[in-house]
Amino acid sequence: MKGIKQKFIIITGLSLLMSSGLVACQKPTDKAQTQPPNQPIEEIAIIEEKPKGDPVVYPFADWQKQTGVNVSIQDIESIKTALGAVNRTDEQRSIDFSGKLAVKYSFQPESAPYLDLIDSPQFIELGWYYANPSDTDDEKRQSIENTGKIYKIAKGLFAKEGEELVEDIVNKQVIKQKTINNIYVEVAKCEFFSCMIVIKK
Repeated sequence: MKGIKQKFIIITGLSLLMSSGLVACQKPTDKAQTQPPNQPIEEIAIIEEKPKGDPVVYPFADWQKQTGVNVSIQDIESIKTALGAVNRTDEQRSIDFSGKLAVKYSFQPESAPYLDLIDSPQFIELGWYYANPSDTDDEKRQSIENTGKIYKIAKGLFAKEGEELVEDIVNKQVIKQKTINNIYVEVAKCEFFSCMIVIKK
């Protein structure tokens, strides 16, 4: 398959093991027979399957030493410049967080972990691939590099709290409807294979 293979999250349900005892046909008797109490269900050990591969390690200590980029939510070009060269633009099929038509700028080729900026009259959305332990080393490296760009943008927008925002969400905390440095964050989170920061203009 060309590019990164699509990731499917397989949620495995626990199958309840039930004994298959057959109930023998009983002849009618003069006395009513009392059914035995329900037999206790044998306890089943639940084994949590851990993801295979090495964990994804983000160099936050190094990023903290760097200065944030000079960006503004009112200047989309400044954010585009901070993300790098635009690889392709979609003005026809993209929607924003609220489902309204938007423009999506993609900064990576289709074969690489994505790094996108979605711009609409109401929101600015930063989206990027969230690497998992099962990914290849190259996928992890590119995802970390993209996260570093977002980190610098967040630092430029939100100052010190921007650093904390990115660190929190890559550690699977969800931020919702929070004002940071006088900027309203609708939602910020990383889950499955995707990270997003949605900022209200």
